[in-house]
Amino acid sequence: MTRSPSPWTDELTQKLRELWSTYSAGIIAERFGMTRNAVIGKANRLGLADHATRTRNDDLKIGKAGPIMPRIRRRTGPMKSSVVAPRAVPVPFVPRVVAAAPPRNLTLLELTDDVCKFECSGLDAPADYRFCGHVAEDGKPFCSNHCRI
Repeated sequence: MTRSPSPWTDELTQKLRELWSTYSAGIIAERFGMTRNAVIGKANRLGLADHATRTRNDDLKIGKAGPIMPRIRRRTGPMKSSVVAPRAVPVPFVPRVVAAAPPRNLTLLELTDDVCKFECSGLDAPADYRFCGHVAEDGKPFCSNHCRI
């Protein structure tokens, strides 16, 4: 892989050294027809000190962008710790045991609209679905005992 020739000629490098203390990297980049990062990278490689970003000079004649706003300094100290409320510990779900009459063990074909449709097959025969079959509460699919669960 061959590297492309550097756009930084001796003349551009010298001009960068002259403009660096007066103008921002963005203004210099516009003047040179380069990216801001290219200008900053070259300035870092040359070891140039921090530069001014206060005002633009009209002799550069770079568009109608207006004056440069002062930079906002970032906080460098430690962050303030905020008080965090302790998290509530979730209560584990424990199903209530309801004493009820044994299920009628109806099959799917034996179900009607007025019977409980709570599945009571158990783990012994998972393919053989059986349902409670007791009288369901009005407007609900389960009997009163299974509604409480």
